Formats: sequence, C-alpha cells, structure tokens
Amino acid sequence: MRNVSMAGLLIALCVLAACSATATPTPLPPTPTPTPSASIQASSIDEVVGVWLIHLAGGGEGDPAHFTLAADGTYAIDAVGGYHKGMHIEDGAFWFEDGAMKLETDLCQKSTAEFFRCVATYQAFVAVGGGRPVLLRMVAIDDPGTTDRRNSLNKKTFELATS
Repeated sequence: MRNVSMAGLLIALCVLAACSATATPTPLPPTPTPTPSASIQASSIDEVVGVWLIHLAGGGEGDPAHFTLAADGTYAIDAVGGYHKGMHIEDGAFWFEDGAMKLETDLCQKSTAEFFRCVATYQAFVAVGGGRPVLLRMVAIDDPGTTDRRNSLNKKTFELATS
C-alpha cells in the first residue's frame, strides 16, 4: 500500500511540475498614451509653435536637431546630436499665406556655396493632443533652398522635442 501511495505522490508531483513549467504569466495591459487627433492643415503660427525634433539630411545623415517655431514668427534649426551637434544650421522668419507656411531665410545655398535669400512654401499639418500640437508634418510645395533642408523637412512627421 505504501508503494502505491508513493507512486501516486510521484505522479501528482510530476503533473504539478509539468503544469507550473508551462504556465505563463498574464501580461499587464499597456499603459494608455494620449492619442493625437487626426491631422489638420495648419493655417496660423499659433497652431505650429513648438520645438520639434527633426533629423538632418546631408553630412552626418540623420543627426537630431531642433526645429524651433516661435510665437513671434521666427524659426531656427539647431543640431543637438551627432556630427552636427552644437551647430546652428539655419534661421529666419515664418508665416502663413493662403493656407501655406512660408519659411524665409538668408541662408539658402547654391551648389557653389553662395548664400542667398529665399522663401520656401510648405503645407503644415498638425495633430493635437492634450490641447496642444504634438505632431507636425511638412510637405514641400516649393523650396528653392538647399536639398538638405528639403530632404530634412519634406514628407516628414515630427514630434515635440522633450528637452
């Protein structure tokens, strides 16, 4: 009788061990994050004000930079990492005209390394979350400036910079 109950105990222990070895913990649900609204075409400075994280095209491909759009209608592009870190890339004025964002700067560059004044035209789309813009998408209509700026901004979506 003792051998039978010992065999039964061994079987029970094996079954328990097999069950606990295959059991997987139930994952916790992900923490909900605010979902931005659908993108709308921006038509005023107030809708796009912020410091946006972009990635530069050109030498130092993909370096992070801040694209600052200020409430006073000025903008700046400043590298914050990689090869370009600490470099001031561009600045100028911006405004909206006929539903499009205009960027004006004296720092447009020809292939001969000569600088000239130019005005670029972009469509700007924003998504709002928590009552403020959280995503910015730029689409070039006309950008006579450098290819690097066009490649850095055109058809790209940017998040607000965290610092």
